[in-house]
Amino acid sequence: MNFKLINFLIACLIINTGCTKETKIIETSGPNNDPNGYRGGTDSVGGGNTINGKPIDAYIKDPKKLNCYTNKINPLIEKLESSYPNLAADFKHFTLQRDWYFVPGSIEVIPKIILGTYSKTDQTALQDFRKVWIDYNLFSQMTEDDQAILIIHEFVIGMRLLTYNSKYDNCLATGARLLNQLDKDKANLDYKNESVYCRKTYFSLNDTTNFDLKSSDYDFVRKLVSKIVTDNIDISELKSLVEDTHFRNYEQ
Repeated sequence: MNFKLINFLIACLIINTGCTKETKIIETSGPNNDPNGYRGGTDSVGGGNTINGKPIDAYIKDPKKLNCYTNKINPLIEKLESSYPNLAADFKHFTLQRDWYFVPGSIEVIPKIILGTYSKTDQTALQDFRKVWIDYNLFSQMTEDDQAILIIHEFVIGMRLLTYNSKYDNCLATGARLLNQLDKDKANLDYKNESVYCRKTYFSLNDTTNFDLKSSDYDFVRKLVSKIVTDNIDISELKSLVEDTHFRNYEQ
């Protein structure tokens, strides 16, 4: 018996690299073969994924085209432009610089111990440094007011993630303050030029760090959102909650 050959084969099975040629595996998935309805397999060469027979890319939508954004969020941002321009700029930044996926199916669930919730909840939205995923089946059942609150919640989560995100994204977030100018043509041009500067200076697909939000983060986010969506916002209290606690550190 050739023990050297046997040991070599065992090593190949354990390491699973270098002993066979790389095989390209592209898997498209939908509700029939994945309980979450949106995950699929890719490899280092590339892969294609679909949901209900449509490419995932097709589910990226502009949130500004939602009725809740037009009727609820945009008036709030306009109010914040004069009373709390840094926060208004953040909201514009997350609107413009995130890919918003409105998918017809469930998404990954964050454990309740991390969320700090003590009742059954539906995972309607989830985000990382570049993408926001929303379960459109659940989202479409909500009132405009509640849809707006959900999107604002994602804005505020995004504010927290900026602590961990790339210099490029933080540069864009700062540059979004230029959009608060009264002359909107000049504002858009200045923002475009600043975006080019940020891209040339800082852009990297991998310039991010891991983040580990805790239940205290989610508790604080919900507290901030409740202060933002009230009819009469106390701006001084809101500024104190955001800045004095270092939840969001605005560069001067």
